[in-house]
Amino acid sequence: MTNQSSTGNHSCHFKINWIQLLQIYKTHTKYFVIGSNNAETKFKVLKIDRSEPKNLVIEEDKAEYTLPQVKEIIERLHAGNWGRRQSSWRQRGLVQTLTAFGIIGFVRFLEGYYMILVTKRSVAAELGGHRIFKVEDTSMIYIPNSNARISHPDESRYLKSFQMVDLSSNFYYSNSYDLSNSLQQNVTFQYACTNINSSDNEDNLLDADTSTASGSTPESWHYEESAEEDGASSNGKETKNNVQKLAMCIEATPCKRYIWNSFLKEPIPKSLSHIASDWTVDVIHGFLGQIKINVYGKPVYVTLIARRSSCFAGTRFLKRGCNIHGDIANEVETEQIVHSATVTSFLKGHYTAYIQHRGSVPVHWFQDITASVVPAKPPITIAMSNPYAQVTGKHFSQLYHRYGSPIIVLNLVRKHERRTHESQLGKAFKSAIDYLNLFLPVDQQIIYQTLDMANLSHSTKSDVLVKLAMIAETDLQRTGFFQSNMQLFQHTLNKNPKWAELKGVKFGPFRLQTGVVRSNCVDCLDRTNSAQFISSKCALAYQLFSLGLLQTPEIEFDTDATRLFEELFEEHGDIIALQYGGSQLVHTIQSYRQTAVLASHSRDIVTTLSRYYSNTFSDTYKQSAINLFLGIYRPEEHDCPQWDLSTDVYLHNVGDDILASFENNNYTMWLNSALRSVLPLPLDFVTSFQTANCLKNHMTEMKYFTASDSKVDWFNEFYRTGELTSFDDLFGLTIVDSMTGCLANGYNNISPFALRADKWQEIKNQNKVSDSLSSQSSLDQSSSSDDDSVLEVRYTADDIVNVATKSMLKYPVPSDPINPLDEFSPRESYGDKISWTPSRKDLNLYRRYIAVEDIHNKFIPNSVFSQDSIYHVEPPTVGRQSRQIYEKSVACCTQYPTTLLTNYRVYQDYVNSVGEMH
Repeated sequence: MTNQSSTGNHSCHFKINWIQLLQIYKTHTKYFVIGSNNAETKFKVLKIDRSEPKNLVIEEDKAEYTLPQVKEIIERLHAGNWGRRQSSWRQRGLVQTLTAFGIIGFVRFLEGYYMILVTKRSVAAELGGHRIFKVEDTSMIYIPNSNARISHPDESRYLKSFQMVDLSSNFYYSNSYDLSNSLQQNVTFQYACTNINSSDNEDNLLDADTSTASGSTPESWHYEESAEEDGASSNGKETKNNVQKLAMCIEATPCKRYIWNSFLKEPIPKSLSHIASDWTVDVIHGFLGQIKINVYGKPVYVTLIARRSSCFAGTRFLKRGCNIHGDIANEVETEQIVHSATVTSFLKGHYTAYIQHRGSVPVHWFQDITASVVPAKPPITIAMSNPYAQVTGKHFSQLYHRYGSPIIVLNLVRKHERRTHESQLGKAFKSAIDYLNLFLPVDQQIIYQTLDMANLSHSTKSDVLVKLAMIAETDLQRTGFFQSNMQLFQHTLNKNPKWAELKGVKFGPFRLQTGVVRSNCVDCLDRTNSAQFISSKCALAYQLFSLGLLQTPEIEFDTDATRLFEELFEEHGDIIALQYGGSQLVHTIQSYRQTAVLASHSRDIVTTLSRYYSNTFSDTYKQSAINLFLGIYRPEEHDCPQWDLSTDVYLHNVGDDILASFENNNYTMWLNSALRSVLPLPLDFVTSFQTANCLKNHMTEMKYFTASDSKVDWFNEFYRTGELTSFDDLFGLTIVDSMTGCLANGYNNISPFALRADKWQEIKNQNKVSDSLSSQSSLDQSSSSDDDSVLEVRYTADDIVNVATKSMLKYPVPSDPINPLDEFSPRESYGDKISWTPSRKDLNLYRRYIAVEDIHNKFIPNSVFSQDSIYHVEPPTVGRQSRQIYEKSVACCTQYPTTLLTNYRVYQDYVNSVGEMH
């Protein structure tokens, strides 16, 4: 660690939580937590007192130890705690209890504290040189010893309720990447910190064009004198021996809304904040998945991250609408990240990201299950009159704060019903938005869109997904998406009219997404997930287009890339539905495409029954467990037990004054003036940028590390160059790949963007098309979709005349066999436009070549030798006549027959006569 006062430009990297392996030892009076890095070259020790019955006493040894030193410490502790008496309460020496990977936090009910540890993990994704882990198993250790423990009869009941929150189910963390913030927030903050030395003020970065940002690398070499290590002379000259590459360690502020263990980290004293940052991990809840699209050998990773909010969290019928703080039920932020895996670094690689938001209708409403004969559809009740739309305004103020403007609402509740049910929610929501828009500038107003998706899906005259696609295209044009190094293919991309209309704010070499699409139905599950998939599919096309992988920002449904992404998004929807509704999705994306098979309908029935059972019998216990886990309910000795509470409404609606949300008691100023001044940029982005800019005034106080230090060396942290690894253990090889389907189905065209005819054939078979039509359709589709698995052609001797025509069915000619991405060819960029379309003569020649090659392979053996190898060659069988000719030729050469000599003399006489004439 070095304090550097120079104003040179240094690289900035996010802080890495290097303590990733934990060994837990205990004596009768203390717990010793020995933490180390993955290579086990650096160790630290944490001590936890076990003699306190209800207090958490933690002490960290500030020294860092090596492996021999730690072994010596363990031996001394073991010897110092060895007791001669074999009493029941006395432990014999130092005992190792378990091995872990991180501390989630500490919790206390009515007795002493428990320590919660991650004991098993798996790699869920890899992003920009950062590993993201999924929690697979956890363990709770009770800290006080038997002498200090004060028993309470309700302790075990609270413990069982707390453990109902299954930490091994879709909880994720990373030691080096902030999962609670978006990629746009993390990357731009790192870029701002990297360039604080070269920028004079805030406007320089906000208005910087791409040429300024790409003109110099963010990393630079710094020469520092080190008399201790290199014995540098005192004359101050820079020598080659004392070169060190320094890096500044930065730490982003996590978004507490999406951190689920904030309450569990509260017992750690604020004076020991370094313990919370070094020893514990920040855990998010939701979904995380990753797939790989293989584009002619170029790996493109698609990562889907769903972050569930910890504010007003709960189960389906017990958490509806919003609380007085503006927090909504089932709030989920979904981010899709598409990047080229050829370059790892965030600042030098090509990364794109798009964010969507879902959540319950932000008004006070509820559904009472006991008030309905059919509990699956209880009546909807608007609980509170809201003339000034305070809670709705608070909710949208949060959205403006995190995402900027415009905020686009896509409301999918029913508009026309025989009996009023969902429609009253739509009316209340629309009324609140109309009121809030009265006090906003025109260009910053909330954009309200509605679509009766349920009724349209039953209509045969309209395609609901087509309408959703039109809405998604318009919304994406308004918000844009995040893109790094946007100068890539810029000359070619600007020729597309859709790309020219794309909005967004430029920040250095980045294009920022400003605003967000907020989708909702009643439950924010089935309809919302399908609508968000259409928006994500539209964004996926633009993201791939920006990476130079598509000729236009459009992608068809029945392609390998879309199929994989659809499966990933359905898994994302199923997980969210399980967490909120107690079952998987009832209506999948395929059901809205009207391509679902009969088996899916039976699945819908089973899923509906599962959701009904969960909502009726288990949701109450789940809600109590969530309240206990998040600290919404905190047990106290003389308070009413949690299981005796009739409702938890007051727990989520305390500590805030609704009228105080208006600035200066002005009922028209529901949006903060500081927030108004920075729109369309989100205030979170501006705040983080100002934080980075403030570092410029404190450069002399900043601490720098060598680039190889484990706190900032992301390269060795990710690639583990010092460890012996195998290909089978690499996450990148086990990830779902688009190439797998091509190889399994035998497709001739391996492009992930090619239409697959078997998809169309499957749809036609489900609709009970006749065999003749199906056969003809298969023939047509096979010739147009590069799918060679649809029709197999067999040749006989009588088919030789027509073999050229039939070979086209088996060997389809691609429309662009040389370069399928000719729009992005370097020749076009340099002004040399070359047509890649072959002529008709060349195509006919190609057909004849394929036909001859196929006939050759079927009727001519590959070799005349029965055995042919480097070890043994069996000569072919020779006929009698051929053998006689060979024998005569050999005899002629060895016996000098007279016929040969006579002919030779005649030739010699001829040569001599010609020479005499000349």
